[in-house]
Amino acid sequence: GGGVEYIRPNTLALVRVSEKGVAGPATLTVTLTDPDGINSFEASVSVVPYVNPGVEFLVLDVPQYEESKTTFNSPNIYEARVDRATVPQNVPWEDLELTVSASCVSSNCNGYNDYAQFMYRGYVVAPQTGAYEFRMFSDAGGMRLYLSQNTNFANATAIAARPRGYPNNPSFTPVGIISGNGNTIVTSDPINLVAGQVYAYYAFSYRVHKDVGDVLWSGPGLPEGFTLIGGEYSYAIYDTEKPSTPAGLHLINRATDKATLAWSSSADNQGVTGYRLYANGELVAELPSTATSYLLQGLDEATRYSMVVTATDAMSNESLPSSILTFETFGPDLIAPNPVSNLRSEASAGLALQVAWSPATDNETAIFGYNLYVDDELHNTEVIVDTTYIVRVLEPETAYSIKVEAIDGGDNTSEASYTGTTTAFDPLANNLGIKTGKMVVTTEALTKTIGIGINTDYRNGEVMDELHTQLLGQLKPSTLRWGAITANNLSFNSYTGAGKPNNGFTIGKFMERAAEFGAIPNFTCGMNATTDWMTSNTVFNENTFLKFLEYVNGPDTSPGGQLRVAEGYSEPLLNKHEMLIFEFGNEVWGTTHNSPIGSNYDTYAAECRRVANLMRASPYFDANKIKLVYSTRRPALDMSFGLNEKVIRGDNGALDWTGPSGYTSGNLSYDPEIPAGISELEYYNTIWGLAFRYLEGMDKSHAYEIVNRGNKEPMPMYLYESNSTQSTYNGRVGQGVASMDYYLESMSRGAIPVIFNLNQGQWAIVAKEANNTPLALFRAAQLVNHHAVGDLLKTQYESTFKRSVSNEGFSTQVAPVGAFAFMTEAGYSFILTSRDFEEDHYVQLDLPDGVTFGATATMYTLSGEGYSSRFPSLDTVPALPISEGMLVKVPKHSLVMILAEGNPKPLSELSLGHYSYVKLSSVNIVEEELLFNADTLTRTATFTSGPDNALVKDLVWSLRGEANAAYSQSSVASGRRVRLLKPELATADVMLRATAFEDSTIFDEVVLKYMAPEELPTLV
Repeated sequence: GGGVEYIRPNTLALVRVSEKGVAGPATLTVTLTDPDGINSFEASVSVVPYVNPGVEFLVLDVPQYEESKTTFNSPNIYEARVDRATVPQNVPWEDLELTVSASCVSSNCNGYNDYAQFMYRGYVVAPQTGAYEFRMFSDAGGMRLYLSQNTNFANATAIAARPRGYPNNPSFTPVGIISGNGNTIVTSDPINLVAGQVYAYYAFSYRVHKDVGDVLWSGPGLPEGFTLIGGEYSYAIYDTEKPSTPAGLHLINRATDKATLAWSSSADNQGVTGYRLYANGELVAELPSTATSYLLQGLDEATRYSMVVTATDAMSNESLPSSILTFETFGPDLIAPNPVSNLRSEASAGLALQVAWSPATDNETAIFGYNLYVDDELHNTEVIVDTTYIVRVLEPETAYSIKVEAIDGGDNTSEASYTGTTTAFDPLANNLGIKTGKMVVTTEALTKTIGIGINTDYRNGEVMDELHTQLLGQLKPSTLRWGAITANNLSFNSYTGAGKPNNGFTIGKFMERAAEFGAIPNFTCGMNATTDWMTSNTVFNENTFLKFLEYVNGPDTSPGGQLRVAEGYSEPLLNKHEMLIFEFGNEVWGTTHNSPIGSNYDTYAAECRRVANLMRASPYFDANKIKLVYSTRRPALDMSFGLNEKVIRGDNGALDWTGPSGYTSGNLSYDPEIPAGISELEYYNTIWGLAFRYLEGMDKSHAYEIVNRGNKEPMPMYLYESNSTQSTYNGRVGQGVASMDYYLESMSRGAIPVIFNLNQGQWAIVAKEANNTPLALFRAAQLVNHHAVGDLLKTQYESTFKRSVSNEGFSTQVAPVGAFAFMTEAGYSFILTSRDFEEDHYVQLDLPDGVTFGATATMYTLSGEGYSSRFPSLDTVPALPISEGMLVKVPKHSLVMILAEGNPKPLSELSLGHYSYVKLSSVNIVEEELLFNADTLTRTATFTSGPDNALVKDLVWSLRGEANAAYSQSSVASGRRVRLLKPELATADVMLRATAFEDSTIFDEVVLKYMAPEELPTLV
């Protein structure tokens, strides 16, 4: 079937044909007939079978010895199509940013492909019907091969899989037959395939120090033995569907030598990859998938052009041509057009003007478009084709010379101008599309802050080397942590006293090292019976804990003090520190992290309290300095598997803090039906969604602590390891800004964040491959640690714009800019963090009342070319004028800090991790009295309480009076139900009291009255 499409006066005809499913050459004969006669021509075409040999090969950046993934939840950092299912030997390994490889230091590391995960994705076609076996090779990290029974990746199931840790501690049940030296081979069971049918498959394998990996098969129609899947039997892409035809091809403007065309976007089952534009049958432009318009230049004067556009996909399927658009370029035009008229400001705002005009006219050709100049500088980057245009970003209450230049088809111009004036800036008004807001700063202190802490490598004394001296000196961390899972296996005696292994490194050296940089030392004890911290896997050895106190704060004559003296420290180590943070293990979640006691959270909680009380009874325990920390899971109770509740419920102040993870995971799932390449912007959005879920969880956790701890006090949260757990984006500007925004928000919830890790592993905040250059998260922490230590002040961000964030059923709206203020010993620090990585925001600064600031401030802007930039920029404005209502630009994906000298009042006496929250201030029982009689034995008291944003709204209900035994009470949705149980005991009035849980002075009462039959009024 087919035909010819031609409409006069087009210079192009479309010939449509359909192939019959038979491969081979074909000849098309086209006959043209007009009044002058008949003409014909022939065109040769070739019909070939579907073929797209090869496989998609991808390299992923993965953590060290991480399990091979069952779904593709990391973006690839390298992608190629190869003709066989094996790694191409020309992969540019040195150019790939493999995070762990960059920090690999063992002798067999080469620094560029030491740790990677490979992915293969494609389609296989069996040459004959029969049983086939599939095989893979991999390393210790595991491998998995999935096969679908059709072309849908979503239907694929594992046919061969060897788990990490096999055979001693497999992470899942193997699939298929495992063999080979070191169990490096896995072979599927026989699988029946049908000749000619297409099957989707994909595979993951973890490789260490290698650049080869294979997917092989064996079966009928193939060479003997196992061979690589490839050649004619493997397709990199299988797609026989054309994109939809582009619609609406039309002319926007034309001139003597150019024209602008536009069309509506096409759709495709696997995504449109681009467009092709044809002029008079010739291909003149190949455009990206985002293009739906094009300026066609270099045309001839007074010439007719017939245009069509097509869409293409990754398989190079090309859509049918659009409808034909025919136009004619203008002839010569040497006369300028008439200028625009009625040039004016159609709308004015503080930062923008909406300029409008009546169209210009031209007597020879037509108006091609307009240019707009602001104070004689060209403002637009492309020709304006409308008669309105928004000029931004301008200064408030400022007059500007606005000139509009009309351009005709011969590139002749004429101009008109006027003066436009912006209005006073109002951050909550319509600012013509510019995103604005207002940061209101108070002098009310919410909590004490000390900055951002750091995890370092310490086991063999790495923290003592020159590199750490340099980096810690720059970072100035708030805490220095002896922790991570490593600590769970370390004994006290292995790191105390003279002549110890590990380069002579000791706990004493670690504490002295922390003192060098003014950091609070954080120590984590061992958590299993292989250490001297425990007598069994479920019982702590209290003697070691008490000796530790002697070691850090006891006299020289004590057993622990003698160990310290043997190291050369006669003075108690604690003397040099304002605080010591002591963690009862790291990630005490069970045997996986070498802490078996974590398999029973009740046992762990009880042991922590038992030993903590013994420590507190020691004469060497300083309650003002030493903070004892439970190991918990996450900052949200509903995501912590019950551990957090176990350690909180029943605690009466034995321990001081909880220690949840500071990670915001943000890992993304991957649908193999979608071509590779996950949006990094989507990744950051998941970070914010989880971060704000955690922040809400912190509030709820503190409410739970107040109600369920014996001392009714909230507990500070020590976020022991903080980062964003997606190694591919580690070190990027976006990660640094989003993570620091979360840490600053968490401080107001009583959290103390600690980053993991300084310079090792996939979470390093310096680029080891680039001479340990600080990355964005390092720079952000550096700014906070140097300039934002003191009181975190209460702020409010006002804006008509909101950001929606979500995470697994949780959703909320948050400010598009994080706004934080600190009062320090030197003055004030204001920090603005972008939560909008696509647009700039402009923020008005409402300075705190009663504070006199100097004339200028210093402003730092931490940013980069994009949120994907690995190396950040840090711009400084050393003499920024500061005044009430000043306007601050917060560039997309950036952090802005302003340091202002003022007259700060003395810092507050709030403790580290203090949590400021709203308490109930009123309770009101609606009813004045509740009357009971023989017919009315149950009544309900309803109540109100406030304010609505009080953290803990629990009430304590009580019956008060000599006759209270006559009644019982219970909770109902609408209030409190009271039942008269024993009328014979109701000899006097009883008061039902509702008391605020946290404050016994806030209450209300209602009288309970019983009217015996003889007391009831009698009708006369």
